[in-house]
Amino acid sequence: MSDFEQEPEEYDVQDEVKELLARGREQGFLTYEEIHEALPEHALEGDKYDEMIALIVEMGID
Repeated sequence: MSDFEQEPEEYDVQDEVKELLARGREQGFLTYEEIHEALPEHALEGDKYDEMIALIVEMGID
């Protein structure tokens, strides 16, 4: 699915993830509170949360 075919809600989540990761790179870390505040609840359900944490760790963000 191209970016133009995505639902508007998906754009919001992608933008939030990008901002969150940028903040993490700048600070060198992210708190669980920052993650939960930045992302909508449905973006943190089940495996999505684990994948987000794995991505953060993979990027060298503590």
